Amino acid sequence: MWSQCLKSDQMIRDTLIVCLADDIRLDVLGQADQDMSLDTIRFIEAKENGKSSAGRINSLPQCPPLHQSTQKAAHIDK
Repeated sequence: MWSQCLKSDQMIRDTLIVCLADDIRLDVLGQADQDMSLDTIRFIEAKENGKSSAGRINSLPQCPPLHQSTQKAAHIDK
């Protein structure tokens, strides 16, 4: 019975890892501790949230660099 639980845990872990984005999967697999501990799940959650936040930030309109707006203001004053 206990071996079936261990195999189930491994299958759940493998399924979770397969469904991750490539960069996050590599980070998880690169950890020395390959157990699916609560810390590993928190790490995955933080990486996924960070990736989601970065995607939203990257979709915002870009502001012009500060030096360009300063140059335009100086040109207008002349």
